[in-house]
Parts: sequence; structure tokens; C-alpha cells
Amino acid sequence: MKVKINTNAITKALAKCFSVTPARTPKDVLKYVRLAATEGCVSVHATDTEVSLTIDITPDDCYPVECPSPGTVLLPVKVHQICRELTGEYVEIIDGDGNITILGDGNRWEIQTVDIADFPEAQSCDEGALTVDGGKLLSSIQWVSQAVDKKQIEVRFSFGGVLFEFSDNRLTLAGCDRNRMSVSSINDTSGGIELPSRECVVPYKSLKSIEGICEGQVTVSRSGSAIQFSSPCGKVWARFLGGRFAQWQQIVDVPDVYSFSITVGPLSKSLRQAAIVLNEDSSGCQFSFKDDNLTISGSGSDVGTSEVSIPVVINRGGEFTVNLDPRFLSEQLRTIDAASTIEWIAGSADAAQLIKSESDVCAVMPLVRD
Repeated sequence: MKVKINTNAITKALAKCFSVTPARTPKDVLKYVRLAATEGCVSVHATDTEVSLTIDITPDDCYPVECPSPGTVLLPVKVHQICRELTGEYVEIIDGDGNITILGDGNRWEIQTVDIADFPEAQSCDEGALTVDGGKLLSSIQWVSQAVDKKQIEVRFSFGGVLFEFSDNRLTLAGCDRNRMSVSSINDTSGGIELPSRECVVPYKSLKSIEGICEGQVTVSRSGSAIQFSSPCGKVWARFLGGRFAQWQQIVDVPDVYSFSITVGPLSKSLRQAAIVLNEDSSGCQFSFKDDNLTISGSGSDVGTSEVSIPVVINRGGEFTVNLDPRFLSEQLRTIDAASTIEWIAGSADAAQLIKSESDVCAVMPLVRD
């Protein structure tokens, strides 16, 4: 195999694929990525057997591909390190007898590889599909992934993933931990998935790879045990997580006794300011709505106190006070434009507080203040 390709294009593809390869595995071959080169396309593929990523580099005016000798080879991470240090426009990759030759910047490297026969075949799903806008899918993933229980990521259980629920012309995503539930819906999808179960839990570790291919239209298909996301620039395959996901409809069904409209930018800033005095012994912050203002108060033993106020619009209800961990709100607001407005909905200070932004919602459980 011999291929000459744009250095920037192959470096980006290798970076994405090596983010999927496992750091520790009894199968050393999984630490490699597979490069398949033809005159029409260079495809880079990586897998840890639970999540797979394929990045396609097709010839165009920006990234021409020259492949006088098509073929397939396994690349170790050293090849990515070499490509990352190159400054020239093109790099050549040549497969020899157990070695890979890298030519770039007038220099030459010989890197050992392993037998490609031991590398697992690429998995795929082709049972039913729907199409969704890549930008909307990206926004939804970023919203719900904030609430995923990061301590459960390495455990194959539902709290370590994101729920994908399919219904007529709608795709709903949900993520949760023990303190909050984030939900996002995409209403204008096309196609449909006709299977006995219309929901599945996708592992958190696959989300970054999915975000990386959210360009143009993304096709989502699934089988009985896996889901696949395909776009013009690549494909992600992921095996479902086990366990039963929480009933998100019940959790985000918050009575709107109180409703407040707040601009995201000032709220994010006030959360950071109020949290400066907090320490490990602090019981979150107190949020008090009164006279078209929100006052956030915090305290930390051996540190001090804080009191930060911003204007709000009171839509329903009167004075209202609740205790929350400001980190949960801050993390959620990172995914929203600072100029946009959220609606804060509550039934009482002892129940979940609902943060709503267009078709996205996040339910945050209150804290008991000492």
C-alpha cells in the first residue's frame, strides 16, 4: 500500500480515532487504527469492541489523495505523533514487510506494525434509520451529557450513558445522575426505526466521537444491541449499555407554580461569583427570588460569605427561596448562548427545579441547607 495525503487531514483523522483506542487491553491489536486507502477514499478506523469510529477522507480541492497502490495497514500511535510534528502539506504512508514508512518534510521514519488479520472487522447497523440535522444533534448531546454520572462511565450501566428514545418524527435524548436530569428533543427528523424497543442507552465515551461527525445530515440506525451514527465525514458504532433508564417524563414534569425568566450570561457570572466562598463543607447556595431580583447567597466555614444579585422577570408566583448546588447550574449553562434566556420553573422548594431552554430542560434536585 502507498498513499500520499494532506498532512492536516490525516492528522485530524488519526487524533479522533486514537481517542477511541483503549489504553489498557489484553488485545494489543486494538491499540492500533486501521488505514484503508484507495484512489477514491482514505478510511481510518478504530475500535475498543464497544465503540467504533470510522473517519473517511475523500479527495477534493482541499484534501487531494494520491493512491498508486491501494491497500490496508495498521498504524500505531507513533504514526500520529509523527504526523502531528510535520509542517509540510503532504505526507506519504507506505506499507512494507512488517514496517510502515513515513515520508514528510524531506525526512523518513520506519515504524513497526502488526498483522492486520488479528484486527476485528468493522461493525455496522442497518435495521431502520432516521435522519437528523447534525447541528441539532450536536447541541442536544452537549446539553444532556452534562448530567451523565461521570463516576459510572467505566461501568456498563445506564447512568454512565445517554438515553436515545425514538418516536414518530422525534428523537429525545436524556442524561442523569443522582442530582439532575437533562432532556433534549429534536422534533424535525425523517424516517423511522421500527423495532420492538424504541429506546436505548448509548455509552458516554462514544459521545465525543459522535460530536466529531455531526456535520450535515446524520443518519441514525440501530440493531438489537447497537446503534450507529453516519454522516458524510464518518461513522460511529456503539454497543448499548445495560440497565433500565429513569422515567424522564415523570422527573421533568414540574408544576409551574413559580416561573422566572433569566438571561444566561448574567446568571452564569453570578453563579461563579457566589461560589467563590464555597468549600467542601458548604451546603450549596441559597437562591432567593424577590422584587424582580434573584439573590444568590453562599458561605464557607473559615472563608466567608457572598451575596450576588441580578435582575429577573417574575412570570408567575411571588417570593421564592430554594437551596441548590451552583455547579449543576453552571455546567448546564455552558452549553447555552450567553444572550439567550432560560425559564426557571418550580412547584416548591422541596421538589425538582426545572431549567428550560427552548426544547431542552434540566431538572435539578434541591439541597437541604444546614
